[in-house]
Amino acid sequence: MAHLLFTLLAGHLLQSRGALFPALATTGLKDSKVRAAQAALRDGKWSIAYLLKRLDWLLRKEAKAIAHHINGWQPMPIDWVGFYRPRLKECTTKHFNSQAQRALPAIELGMVVRLKKVGNRLIACLVTTTRSGDTVELLKTAKAQQGNKDVLLADSQVKISHLHEANIERFVVRGATNSWFAHFLRGLANLR
Repeated sequence: MAHLLFTLLAGHLLQSRGALFPALATTGLKDSKVRAAQAALRDGKWSIAYLLKRLDWLLRKEAKAIAHHINGWQPMPIDWVGFYRPRLKECTTKHFNSQAQRALPAIELGMVVRLKKVGNRLIACLVTTTRSGDTVELLKTAKAQQGNKDVLLADSQVKISHLHEANIERFVVRGATNSWFAHFLRGLANLR
């Protein structure tokens, strides 16, 4: 299961458009390991929550992944990933595809991550997921994980009303277009 989780976190499923075997193969696994990972997914019993706790434990144990901070605050991004399945019948969920410039049938997964630094690289470490494309549900899930120094980072699809409904107090939402407000916030950060 660790190979599957790494494949997901590294974005190999996006590159292979959700095809599992090619995604696993791009990680450099031997054919036997690819088949073992596929069998674990097909026949195994697993919980994403347990896998994420285990991953967090491993990162803390190795002590090489250090929490990323900006002026004392820790960014906590949220986003959605769509696993496009054009032949999936009766798929009720859709996800916007920038290449197609429209929403396509997809299985949508909401993700909450924490940023960690390993050497000079910044890595997004998955904290939790939701199976829903519902914005408020993802925000409530993020709120449950949010610590005192965590600042939620979200895309422009998240509205202030969503944040208010989920009781999120510390957040940065990217605007649909660039604005002077971003320059204003940078100036405030320099005052600190």
